Order: sequence, then structure tokens, then C-alpha cells
Amino acid sequence: MTAKMDAEQTGACMLCGKLGLSPVPKPEKLLGVTSDDRPWKGSGSILVCSDCGHVQKQIDEHWRRDAAEVYRGYALYQLRGGTEHVVLGDVGSRPRSCLLLDRLRDQIGLSKKGRMLDVGCGNGPLLRSFGEMFPQWSLVGFEPSDHFRSDVEAIPGVEAFHSGTMDRIPGSFDLIALYYVLEHLPDPARVIADLRAKLAPGGLFVIIVPHYQENPFDLIIVDHCSHFRMDSLSFLLKVAGLEVLEVTTGWIPRAVAAVGRNSALKYPGAIEAEPFLEIRSRVCASLDWLNRLIDDASVHAKADAFGIFGTATAGSWIAGVLGERVAFFVDEDWARTGVGKSHLGRPVYLPHDAPPDKSIYLAFPPALAKGMFDRLQLLYPNLRFILPPMASDT
Repeated sequence: MTAKMDAEQTGACMLCGKLGLSPVPKPEKLLGVTSDDRPWKGSGSILVCSDCGHVQKQIDEHWRRDAAEVYRGYALYQLRGGTEHVVLGDVGSRPRSCLLLDRLRDQIGLSKKGRMLDVGCGNGPLLRSFGEMFPQWSLVGFEPSDHFRSDVEAIPGVEAFHSGTMDRIPGSFDLIALYYVLEHLPDPARVIADLRAKLAPGGLFVIIVPHYQENPFDLIIVDHCSHFRMDSLSFLLKVAGLEVLEVTTGWIPRAVAAVGRNSALKYPGAIEAEPFLEIRSRVCASLDWLNRLIDDASVHAKADAFGIFGTATAGSWIAGVLGERVAFFVDEDWARTGVGKSHLGRPVYLPHDAPPDKSIYLAFPPALAKGMFDRLQLLYPNLRFILPPMASDT
């Protein structure tokens, strides 16, 4: 298939707008998972732009139908009772939004007062954390629907909640945030350009998205249509005329954080990306690893009372693939566990409550899984943890 034929069949890149999208071969047995941790019947077609290298889903009737169905039954942070994900550390756990705001305060700096807009605010985890850390700021939330209106309006510091379309949001803002939102939008470049018009001179644009290079499971989240790298997120900010202050994978695990400032800079030119074939090859390697993980977990799942460690994206996905062969989940997040807690119809245990001498599969990226394995083996010697396959050298 020629590049021209690819472009005719798949359309223009959602980042740079150019034709020349190359489909990535995907194993047939790679089922999907939703961003609210439900196994899904498919995961969509993956494309790579031959010009800017952006990795994206094919936005066609099939994807739109799946996305609409996902959002009709969407349950935000369901297992945690509506509270956001936490990051476990040596001194306990912290919400992801607090980690972001710590870095933003310490490395970028924020004024004592201002006006902040959270686009795609959900039930308000970022607004809540922002209001606690910066109580003199005025906060505004936006969601396409009114579903979370009462939750958001009850947060201290929130002056308004808007729904519908973004053009209905009045006023200007000193900070606009897209917190795990941009990956859901099939027109990210237009969204950033439209929102820039609402950013005050010198105002900050803050974006957090999953980092598929650290977390290949992002590629099979059916309602994620963009899969970002650091260079593609930087390119997106520059095209919108924003001065890039920071692009990093060091603020939140397995995520890319980007901060841009509203300035008079002009379009900077082409993206500084890896060669297209290298990007495509790495995506293929990630999909191959996911396929090998299925084969490996299937072998181990023949044991009695086979369990999965983790109830988020990866654990939910592999449980959906293995079906009834998964008997239970184990999770260190206390909010996801306890008496009566279940996920996908299976009990969820804290590690010290897990059935002893049973196989527990660590369905995580290899480097993360190895660190967890070493720590968990020391803490819980009566449990048998299983590592996933090593990553390919590609």
C-alpha cells in the first residue's frame, strides 16, 4: 500500500493537518479497554503521521460509535468512589493532581491570585486540589455535559461551571488546564488554538496526557485517539503560538506534562521528532509486547486461583482478555480494596489479605514491574508474583 493510498483511506493528521498517515499492523487478539477501566471488544486502528510522527487512532465511524458508547456508560474513578488516582510513594500516597501542582509551583511559579479554567474538569479533582493550594485564585470548570455540575459548584473557590461548547465560556484566564483530556479529543490542534484566545497575556497553558512510550497500554485504550510523546506535545503548543516553558515526563509517572505561555511568538517551523520509521517501529514493538504479554499470562492463568495485580487500565485489560481464568485482583490502593469491594465481578484484596501461595500477575511495563516485583517479594514472601515478558530491543 502506498503512502498516497494510506492518506486517502485514513485522512489528515489530527496534529499537523497533513496527509500521509501510515497504518500500524496490530495483532487480531489485541482487545481494548476503556479509560474508566472496562474491557472492550476492540481497540481501534493505530496510525502514524509520516510528516510529524504523531501516533493516533483512525477517526472513522467505527471509532466514533465506540467512543459514544464508552461515554454513555462512563463511570469516573468508580472503584475509588469517585476520587482520583493516587501515586504511591515511599512516604504514602498523593493524588496525581497534587503532584502536578507541586511541580508547577516549584518549577514554573504561580502568582498569588488569578483566574483558572479546567477544561474537561470531570467531578473536579484538579479544581479541588488547586483551590486548596492556591485559595486566592478564582476557579472555573468546563464539561460538555451537566453531569458533574453540582459536584464542581460545591468546590471552594469555584466561581462558575460551564457546559456545552467551549465558545460559551466567558472571560479570560491566567491559567488553562487540560488534565488527562487532550488524548480524548479528535481535534487537539483546533482545541488548543481556540483556548489560546481565552488565555490572558502571559497566561499559562498546562497539559497532562498519558505517555505511551512509558505505558504501552495507552495504545489500546479505545477512547484515547491521540498518543503523545514529548516532542509531539511541544509541537502542538508551538503551533498554537505558545512559548514552551516545560515539557517533561518527570512530574507524574507515565505521563507527559507540558507548560506553555501566551506570547507573541510565531510558528516555529517543523517538529523536531524522531524519524517516522523509528516511531512506527517502536509502536509496532509496543503492540508486539502487549501480544506477548497475553500469551505469557494465558500460560500462567492455567494455575488455580490466578490473580491480577492492579485494578486500573492494565489489570482491567488483561482480565478482560483472560476472562474467567482470573479469580481475583490485588491492589495496594486501600480505596480500591476491602470488604465487599469487587472489580469486574471479582474480589479485590490488599496484598496482606490476598490468598496465599497463589499466582499474581504483574501486568505492568517491564521496568515498573521489575521494581514492584523486588519490593513485593520482600514484603509478602507468601505470595507468588509473576513478571511480564521483557520488552523487545526495538
